[in-house]
Amino acid sequence: MVSVGSVAEIEAALEVLSDQYKVEHIVLLGAEDARLAVEKLKAKKAGVVLPRNVMRTEKRQPYHQGDDLRRQGIPVAFQSDAEDGARSLPTVGLYAVERGMSAEDVLEAMTIGAAK
Repeated sequence: MVSVGSVAEIEAALEVLSDQYKVEHIVLLGAEDARLAVEKLKAKKAGVVLPRNVMRTEKRQPYHQGDDLRRQGIPVAFQSDAEDGARSLPTVGLYAVERGMSAEDVLEAMTIGAAK
């Protein structure tokens, strides 16, 4: 797992870990610009642990990164970012469903998807 943000960081991490070190299971933490590197994420079979704040605004429109990435075939996981943060995960999941993510995808992102 590597913490990245920008598309340049995402691409560099994928190149170094996958191509140079032959890491097979890459997980990116945060990866706020992952939507700009979807094809590379797919090619390297990389997953994304979503930032704690999963909802933001892009071009004055609400943007839910988890829903967007899941719809494009990228495995995602939710995080609590703290030992006491897990209590807010159900609310985060409900909000994700409200914003378009399927209940099944949310459940997977909080359970087996996070474990993988």
